Amino acid sequence: MDRKKFLKLTLLLVLLHPLKFILSMTSITRGQDKNRKLFEKIPIDVPDGITFYDSFFSNKSNNTLRFYSTKCTHLGCKIKKQKNSQLVCRCHGSRFDTNGRVITGPADRDLPPLEYSIDHKEKKIVVKLPA
Repeated sequence: MDRKKFLKLTLLLVLLHPLKFILSMTSITRGQDKNRKLFEKIPIDVPDGITFYDSFFSNKSNNTLRFYSTKCTHLGCKIKKQKNSQLVCRCHGSRFDTNGRVITGPADRDLPPLEYSIDHKEKKIVVKLPA
């Protein structure tokens, strides 16, 4: 390989790496990251009370529907248990009311509410997942 070809190849390799990085960042900001779901669809007929899903729970009472993250605000464990009208984190015992408010710690922040919309065509509720 002569010097001219070597320099061209080196320059090409040096320029491709930043270009690949820039393209990958662009796809993430456009919501095209295939490793993370941005929303979840569930049936429109949510039962009354608390219902746990994979990364959120629903609270339906008096025709009011709310969704909250199940990720504990202490260290991020998933909350999947209800005891005596309280949601209990299995890792460190934080307790939340059914509207996601902290009752006892170690968590010191409420569970974040999640936005949702209704897809009337598919008859599904589309819940926007936490970042």
